[in-house]
Amino acid sequence: MTGLRERKKIECRLAIQRAALELAVEHDGMHDVPVEAIAEHAGISPRTFFNYFPTKESAIFNAYIGRADDLVQAITEWPADDPIGDDPGRIIAEVLLQSVLTLDAETNRLLHITLGKNPDLLGLSTGNILATNRLLAQAAADRIGATDIPTRRRLGQLTAALSAVIRMTMGFHSHHGLPTDDLDSALREATDAVLVGLGTRPGQKPD
Repeated sequence: MTGLRERKKIECRLAIQRAALELAVEHDGMHDVPVEAIAEHAGISPRTFFNYFPTKESAIFNAYIGRADDLVQAITEWPADDPIGDDPGRIIAEVLLQSVLTLDAETNRLLHITLGKNPDLLGLSTGNILATNRLLAQAAADRIGATDIPTRRRLGQLTAALSAVIRMTMGFHSHHGLPTDDLDSALREATDAVLVGLGTRPGQKPD
């Protein structure tokens, strides 16, 4: 997904998220921030807003791991001849990493301020992440034709652990004001630890 059209979609989605976060910080939450205000702040129409997000809250809690359908599509369409094409655990990790690494440092900072001051949004974010994790694990299982319970359970465990360690690492960097230059390496170190601990392929014994 590196074409011009896809890049413009990503840029628009990120602009909407940034606008929502800036207004949420300014107004101490989303209660007094209508979709129209977010759209105007992002330089788009309300109709375009709803092409990307179903609600104003989703523009906040999708910032961590992106839209579920985009992530599922990325897993499903990951090239089979890629070096990790037969490794569902590493595909999940790469899809999640590519999604969160599109966030710049300021957006990440605004996100943590917003979620920290608005526990109701944090609850919505958690529910959305859990639902997304299930969809990603399902997509990975479908990709390898897995129907047995142990394999599907392991893929669910991998997805949940990868998502959690990515969010924790990003939150740690944001909270401590760490430079973003080493965020990529910190995230990959964290996800590699999960993959080594659980095994990247269902049925593989952890190291």
